[in-house]
Amino acid sequence: MKFPALPVLPVLLTVLMSWSSLSLAADALKFEADSFWTRFEGSWQIDRVDKQHVITFAQDFDAKKAPDLKIFLSKKAYGDLTGKNAADADPVLIAPLTTYKGTVSVVIPEDIDLDDYQSIIVHCEAYEKLWGGSPLRQ
Repeated sequence: MKFPALPVLPVLLTVLMSWSSLSLAADALKFEADSFWTRFEGSWQIDRVDKQHVITFAQDFDAKKAPDLKIFLSKKAYGDLTGKNAADADPVLIAPLTTYKGTVSVVIPEDIDLDDYQSIIVHCEAYEKLWGGSPLRQ
């Protein structure tokens, strides 16, 4: 089973956020933004590979480095998440984020049912900052 490619949405951390562009491609939306705290942009998708689900951040993925970034699935809607409450919705850790630019693929543990989650997020636990994310479904 292949899930459609979905955009990685920028984080609205401060009023300093300014939209630099919004372009529509044939298969995905691309959002780009910058703020004082973070830069997070690019596309991602979930594919079924060898009986496992794999999250792949595409070649256009670009995130500002931070000391404690981790990829989670959250039961909350992305629009309801903030840095302070991202850990309150029983998120499930997928993996630490170790690459900040370009293609990154991460296997989702087999015991995770994607139907139980609404959002994919990248969160800096050390500073309680929501770095970015997106709804799992359009």
